[in-house]
Amino acid sequence: MKPFLGLFVNWDVVTRQEPPEFLRRFFVNKQDSEHFIPKKLHSRILSSLANRERILGGNAGNAAITLSELGTDSVLSCPARTSPMMSELSKHKIFVMCNGKEKSPISCSRRDEEPEHIIFEMDGYRKIFNYDSVQLNFILDQDFWDSVNGASYMFLSGFHCVPEKHKKKAKEISDFLEKRKFKVHLELGYGKGLMGYAIKRLLERNCLDSLGMNETELRLLGISGKDTEYVKEKMLSFLEKTSLERISLHTREYRLSVFRSNTERNLKAAEFSIQACTAKALGGIKENTEKAKSVPSSGVKPSRGRDFLIVPTRIVENPKITVGLGDTAAVTDSFYALK
Repeated sequence: MKPFLGLFVNWDVVTRQEPPEFLRRFFVNKQDSEHFIPKKLHSRILSSLANRERILGGNAGNAAITLSELGTDSVLSCPARTSPMMSELSKHKIFVMCNGKEKSPISCSRRDEEPEHIIFEMDGYRKIFNYDSVQLNFILDQDFWDSVNGASYMFLSGFHCVPEKHKKKAKEISDFLEKRKFKVHLELGYGKGLMGYAIKRLLERNCLDSLGMNETELRLLGISGKDTEYVKEKMLSFLEKTSLERISLHTREYRLSVFRSNTERNLKAAEFSIQACTAKALGGIKENTEKAKSVPSSGVKPSRGRDFLIVPTRIVENPKITVGLGDTAAVTDSFYALK
């Protein structure tokens, strides 16, 4: 019984160079944003990059790699199975489903189109430019979904990358999950895609046990504000209206979790997720787990009660890695809280 992670994995093409002039209008607002673009513009951006690094990405891909670095095998949803991507995944404790069997990714390679998301890492924010035919057409990994009853836990994310017109497939996923015998965590994503509909549908059908998000994505629940006490009360109120076990907010400065029970387990999960994120920001989880313990706290005052906790994070002032930290926080926190 392994954790299953979906919906997508892709390449992240990361650059820290100044954007080309034809993209300047996207950088006027110096905040994180993701832009869905035509294939022609995607190709033009790629050809303009002088310095770039291509790494595995996607919410589910990042989460699977995190679990691997923590010593846990997982099964990953891979609608696109290109040889380079499958070869890279095979370096980790990650499997894909093929004809009902768990197999090494490299043995399941196909001649699919390479999904590449371009990420400009600027000073304090990121701009993502996305053309991905898998997400555009919401192609599911049918082998993965046919085998989902073998899961012990599911991490689900990526609906924000899918056009809203694909409601039928969101319904199919809710049908898969409604009679599940395993825990499901849904990690939110902010965008104009299918996210809002997916949250509503999956909650109405009692398909979820846990929700996770950052402060921007919290708005999808109708909650906004910077006062932690106010946000905590609003999250508790939202929790009571659902069948969820827990909701977790991860920010740069703190973790805020609300839950129905298991205070100690949620606390340990939050603390472990902070340690994993800190280690990753230092350059990698495996080699920096112990070093992470000595990184200074954010200074946020810790607090806890029978149904909530607030835990300060550790701040790496000059992080070596920033891409995927949110997914590391989400999967570590939810996996260990729901075990």
